[in-house]
This record gives sequence, C-alpha cells and structure tokens, in this order.
Amino acid sequence: MNAAGIFTKFEQTHRTWGMRLDGLGDEAFQRPASGGGWGIGQICHHIGSVTEMLLENAEKCACGDGKEMGFQFQPALIMLFGSLPPVRINVPDLPPELSHFANPTALGAADARDTLERAATQMRSARDAVSEASSRCRRRHPAGGWLNATQWYAMTEMHYRHHLRQLARLRAISSG
Repeated sequence: MNAAGIFTKFEQTHRTWGMRLDGLGDEAFQRPASGGGWGIGQICHHIGSVTEMLLENAEKCACGDGKEMGFQFQPALIMLFGSLPPVRINVPDLPPELSHFANPTALGAADARDTLERAATQMRSARDAVSEASSRCRRRHPAGGWLNATQWYAMTEMHYRHHLRQLARLRAISSG
C-alpha cells in the first residue's frame, strides 16, 4: 500500500478513536485498568510517544538516513498481514532510552485527545515525504526488522489500530 492509502486507513482509525472516546471524562482516562495493564489515558500517551518515534524513523528513511538494503522478509510479512497480531505485544529488549514507551503516564481527557490529534497531524505532515522515499533506505525497528519509510508509516497506522482492541477491552470491563 502507498502512503496515501495508508493515510486514508489511518484517518478511518483516527475517527474510530474519536467516536469511542466521545463522552468519556477525566475519570475514565485516569482510571487504572483492573487486573493490571494500562488505562485509557496511558494508552493515549503510549500511542502519542510511539507515533513520534515511528514517524521520525519514516522521515529519516525518506531523507536517506539509514542503511541501503534490498528486500527484507520480516517487514514484508508484517505488511502482508496488514496489522499487528491481535494479542498483547511486548517489544523485547528495549534500550533504556526507549523504556518510557512501556511505562506511559496517564493523561487526562483533554491531553489524551490533544495527543491523538497531534498524531494525526504528524501522519498528515509525513505523508508526502514518505510517498517519495526510496524503498531501499531502512532503519531497524526493535521488533520488526529493517523497515523502509513506507513500512514505518504503515506501522504507525497498524499500531494506532492495534490499541483499539485494548480500548474495546477496557470499555467492556468498565461497562460490564
């Protein structure tokens, strides 16, 4: 899929996030998940932080800041499926400078919504550079292998969509 198609899919996912968060107040965003795990405000913080990192790598690839490589099986397989697995994922061996991705702070309702809007703006801003990028310039993802700009961009959309499942679980628990 090209950058325009990825962005269209992202916009749909972004709208779904907005609809599912409508009507939730600060208490819902600040409430920790029962039985451990992240609450809604933590998920939003995590998505914002990871979106920045993923798009930074997409833009670096688009500018030629990476390794020139040909076909890579692992990222191609992820792209073939078009989504992250429908299970909880722990990225192995995060370097210390990335450990904050695994321990997000809870955001209030307004900050969480602003964070998701910033993510949408970042996706929109990166689209043109990604669409013109070489598919051979790659940077290493901690769990996904060597990705090119389009794959980093697609991973951003997949990650955003992946956490919709988590949001659905939390909403089901809180309403049931």
